[in-house]
Amino acid sequence: MVWRRREWCAFVAAKHPQASLEGATRRNPAARATRLLLVSFFDKERKMGQTGQGNLPQVVVEYIDSVIKAMKYRKKVRAEVREELIDHFTDALVDCETDDEKQKAAGELIAEFGNAKLLGKLLRRAKKRCRPLWKKVIIFSFKLIGILFLLLLLRVGYMATGRPVISVDYIQWMNDKVCDGRDESLNAYYDYQRAIELFSEMPPEVKKIFNYTREQQKTPEDWKAIESFLEAEVKAINAFRTGAAKPCYWNIYQSPEDLRRESWQRKIEEERSKNLFSDFSQSEMVTGVVEGLMPQMSGYKRIAQRVMYFQVPFDIHQGNTEQATDDCIALYRFGQHISSQGVVIEQLVGTSVEAIAMRVIRDYLLNQAELSADDLLRLQKMIEKVYDPDIAPMDWSLEKAFWYDVIQRSFTNNGRGSGRPLLRGVPFSVGGGTDILKGLVTGFPNRKEVISMIDEAFERSAELRSFTPLMMQEEDTERPLRVNKLMYMQQLNGPAMSKVTAISWRVRTGQAGLIGTLSIHRFQKENERLPDDWDELIERGYLETIPLDPYSDKPLIYRKTDDGFILYSIGSNFVDDGGVPGTDSRGKPRDWGENGDWIFWPVEALD
Repeated sequence: MVWRRREWCAFVAAKHPQASLEGATRRNPAARATRLLLVSFFDKERKMGQTGQGNLPQVVVEYIDSVIKAMKYRKKVRAEVREELIDHFTDALVDCETDDEKQKAAGELIAEFGNAKLLGKLLRRAKKRCRPLWKKVIIFSFKLIGILFLLLLLRVGYMATGRPVISVDYIQWMNDKVCDGRDESLNAYYDYQRAIELFSEMPPEVKKIFNYTREQQKTPEDWKAIESFLEAEVKAINAFRTGAAKPCYWNIYQSPEDLRRESWQRKIEEERSKNLFSDFSQSEMVTGVVEGLMPQMSGYKRIAQRVMYFQVPFDIHQGNTEQATDDCIALYRFGQHISSQGVVIEQLVGTSVEAIAMRVIRDYLLNQAELSADDLLRLQKMIEKVYDPDIAPMDWSLEKAFWYDVIQRSFTNNGRGSGRPLLRGVPFSVGGGTDILKGLVTGFPNRKEVISMIDEAFERSAELRSFTPLMMQEEDTERPLRVNKLMYMQQLNGPAMSKVTAISWRVRTGQAGLIGTLSIHRFQKENERLPDDWDELIERGYLETIPLDPYSDKPLIYRKTDDGFILYSIGSNFVDDGGVPGTDSRGKPRDWGENGDWIFWPVEALD
């Protein structure tokens, strides 16, 4: 009833605005609120539609109404045009004395104006042209936004309709690449896996020794506990030695066996919550490979710890220097096996094992055992075989497989080596936020172009292996590491590449330091004196090349002292601190400290 009453009031007000509306208001107090609105509205309409038309012929009124109707424009503008037309016709007919003269003059004026519909359109165009500049800018902006939004919808819809084609098993591709057609009998992988399986947990008394500090000396009871522990681990240690003696090593990568496991479902949800564009299948291969590697890398770490903390020290304690030397060589070859190829996480573990082996040689063999010149030469030749001062040891080439797999899961395949990106492929095909907006309008790079950029990035990373730390410091610490045009790839690879490159050169510096230390000790043993400088070692055949410091691009600093000699690198602060080592927060000397030199000799005395 309320709606009908309001409708009735509006109808009555339109026909009899004063009497009817007042009557309706008296009968229904609820209509009082609408009375003023109705009166104001209809008064305004009458003024706009009838002002000045009372003295004009009916034909003029009808003509003006037709023109205004044909304009099809905003109400306010139509009212202004109506007033202008009324004023024009009124001025033109003011001198006409009779109705016949008005009719005749009006007809002539209408004929001059022409067709009402055409005139309405022309008037609408004229009004649009006469808009203020700020209005034109606003209208143009809204049109542009509308067009862009429409293109965005079309682009998103187009990208959402495609489907990827999974045609390559990149895990198998990785296995084929690292195997390189070699016979499986040459692979040390199986021996290392057997060693991991044979290792047992450390008993409490051995775990206590494992946690000793460098300065803490072992008691006779400790040595008995170590001997018993190594007797129990003899099969595992022998399996490790067998693997280290083999010429080759390559990993065997595996896919996750069951994606329905609870842990994998949790990873799926975490991945999707991080990125709206994300699809877990993109990272399935990466996550699967890494999850398969972690237990294996943990096992490799256990092998290195047992050899470093127990086997070699026990060999030296027993006076078995030859076995201690063999185990150090085996440990270094073990690290070389792991770091020689594979994904970056493997190479990092391998370089860590290499660093452990070099530390064992320096801290235990050279510092505690009496090595023969032949043993020193064996150790030196082992390091020189892999030492290349012109290039960092890390190789990123196998990481390509992860990106290739992401692309095949994020792009369509047109059968000709190319295809368009799907929604989840957008982050992998742009170089920045503005490229996303540009791509939504003009299109994103296709599959072939993105793969080309990935290949270019890895080629550039291979070139950067020859950038020494000093070269990067002098040019720009970060610029040489910006190796690609892809935003997502730069975000992932940039920081990782920077850290891995730093570790690589640190390992290379450690190799140079150990080669120099071994050659000096061998010269001293055979000549009963220290060499004067590096040139004498080269001339006498104790060195093939002078050990270089990549942080100065000069030879490592060798200097004779009252107690022997000192050999050091200036370190990552690029400053020669005179052989003062870097320290930790407590002021104690620290290996690879960033606030001092890296000392390779002398070393602290151990038990």
